[in-house]
Amino acid sequence: MGYTGEIAGFSRQNTTTPATMTLLNAATYSMSSRLVLDGGAYITVYGQLPRFTVFAGVTYSIADLYHLHPAHRPSKN
Repeated sequence: MGYTGEIAGFSRQNTTTPATMTLLNAATYSMSSRLVLDGGAYITVYGQLPRFTVFAGVTYSIADLYHLHPAHRPSKN
């Protein structure tokens, strides 16, 4: 189980794009080494965004790309 908290935003770009700031809170849960569930919400502190947004996701690993090649290459002697 994991938890993430984040403050994000940007300053005003021009007169038609005002500044924003959001607070994000999310949790993850590993069902197995390959299957991870996550979900959370963000709340708008400042700006013209939706005040409350909820999200959820599923990640499933289909390959281990880090172990496709040997750790040590054989020498060319």
